[in-house]
Amino acid sequence: MFSSTFLGHQGWQISASGTSLLLDPLLGARFGHGGLLGLLYPPRQIQVGALSRIDAVIISHEHDDHFDLSSLAALDREVPLWLSSRASAAAFAAVADLGFTSIHALEPETSLELGGLMVHTYLGDHRAPGSGDEWDACALLIHDREGHGSFASTVDLPPPPGLWSRMAELGVAPGIWTIANNSSRASFQHIGLSTTPTPDPSCRDEPSDTELLARVLSRRLDELVAQWGLPALAAICGGGWSLDGARAWMNHHLFPIDGDALAEALANARPELRTRALVPGDILCLREGRLVDTPSSATFVHLKPRDRWPARDYRGPGPTLADYAPASVPDPAPEPDPATFDEDARARVELELDALARFLFAGPIFRALHSLPPRLGDGREAALCLALRRLGADDLVYVYAPTRGRFEPRSCAEPTLRYASGLECWAVDLLALLEGELPASALCYAGRMRVWNAAPERLRVSPQLLWEFAHPLHRPDRTRRLYARLLASLT
Repeated sequence: MFSSTFLGHQGWQISASGTSLLLDPLLGARFGHGGLLGLLYPPRQIQVGALSRIDAVIISHEHDDHFDLSSLAALDREVPLWLSSRASAAAFAAVADLGFTSIHALEPETSLELGGLMVHTYLGDHRAPGSGDEWDACALLIHDREGHGSFASTVDLPPPPGLWSRMAELGVAPGIWTIANNSSRASFQHIGLSTTPTPDPSCRDEPSDTELLARVLSRRLDELVAQWGLPALAAICGGGWSLDGARAWMNHHLFPIDGDALAEALANARPELRTRALVPGDILCLREGRLVDTPSSATFVHLKPRDRWPARDYRGPGPTLADYAPASVPDPAPEPDPATFDEDARARVELELDALARFLFAGPIFRALHSLPPRLGDGREAALCLALRRLGADDLVYVYAPTRGRFEPRSCAEPTLRYASGLECWAVDLLALLEGELPASALCYAGRMRVWNAAPERLRVSPQLLWEFAHPLHRPDRTRRLYARLLASLT
């Protein structure tokens, strides 16, 4: 028998023929490097010691919702670990520092024999606009050698052309087709954006986000069936996090597509396909290619009752974020308050901003600025601004000067009214991000910064700028520093 146990978000335990592997395990209660993004959703507790013997660990790519150091630290270091070959050198150094003794590079376009399981990897197509930044990820097919079942995942990527045909060539029947519902919006971080509530779907003619995604998935299913066959089950996962504390209200405006609603919409569109939105602990078993009845949940996964799950019902874009606390300052902050940001810190952030300015050269913002007059029609300067908040002192304001290849300090009390586009966050957070002390996931879309774009069709900035700048493949040295700090916190 071939079994896939859902651990949460996109983490799995896959077992067959006496072999068991973990794929992208998230084993703790919190989400993101250092747990700074929020809580794993829905909340559950995993008894790691009660896991059956693990024969291998596979990490599909380096995003921190797949590559979680605290989860890896809970595992036996003798277990062979396979990490995407296109992950950063910092990631390989981190798992070595953790003490894993058998570390392997998982190459795309390869096949692995891991006991009774076979793992096949496939290149993704990262060239299309909007294809994301999972450049080190590849699609996966896992199946048992006895032919009972298979598990297909493109992780966070759209399936590349011809993928299903290539899987069919192996002579393996389609089994579990995983669908990652990672749809999220952080429009509450946008200053000046209209945030009127979304009307009741029954009162409008245009399809909802859920219906639109179901249509996309239906088209993908057409390709899958034509090239390979009908899967035994479409398993909807992903979206496994929520904000907590003072940021909990944002959960009502962050997740526009509910997993259960998506499963229902896809099932209605394609009644021939068995579809299920998973919760942690769900076990999917296949025998001779068919789903079989299983226990309600894995005994080592303890899921909290639904009435104790954080509320995530979508209520539209929501109000604009009015205030927020820094991510890099403990709560309560020690004295003297580090958010005051002294002159030494100011000099350090300006040094790091030189690297950010070089990163902008010839990119979309650079090109947009060279296509605009000095001022927009409303009188705002056609410029990109960084507004950095400080406690007990005036905010620091920097404006990108392409002709000088740097960010220049400016004196401005209302940067959101003076400059066309900009990002606002705490100065301590930006410095921590730039120096490799804070993960991008804790800042960019976590309700800890704001963005404005007065004329987004002409000049537009988003938190994605900082996300990609801090990417491990762009700044492996800073990522190495981040991982070292995270590992030190685990000891």
